[in-house]
Amino acid sequence: MAVAYRSIATKAYSGGAATCNKPTGTVSGDELIAAIYSDGTPSITGPSGWTRQMTDTVGAGGDTWTFEVWTKLAGGSEPSSYTWGSANGNTIHIVAASGPDGTTPINVVGVVANGTGDTATATSVSPSATDCLLIG
Repeated sequence: MAVAYRSIATKAYSGGAATCNKPTGTVSGDELIAAIYSDGTPSITGPSGWTRQMTDTVGAGGDTWTFEVWTKLAGGSEPSSYTWGSANGNTIHIVAASGPDGTTPINVVGVVANGTGDTATATSVSPSATDCLLIG
């Protein structure tokens, strides 16, 4: 089955724990992919059942940001929201995708290569699996 975008939920928060709603229409078997952007280099803790796939820190112009990707395969009884803990400001985006590979749903994760001002440049990625969904 081809992987397909289902929906996205976003939450911006100024500091401390940040809660983001479950994407609308999420069903059992969907892959949930959370992208978390934080000011500085905080220690980010995730909700139960989520797996941290990568962490990257980038700095430009005296500012530093941390970017993390977390994933979870949705079960039959998901909560209405998820909370990540951090002492810094966070923005969270959770994407729900249907039809993922249940064994290895994440094929490759790109990282931030550099940044200038408010612009970050990501590395290129070359998926080695078929039917991939690229999220940027």
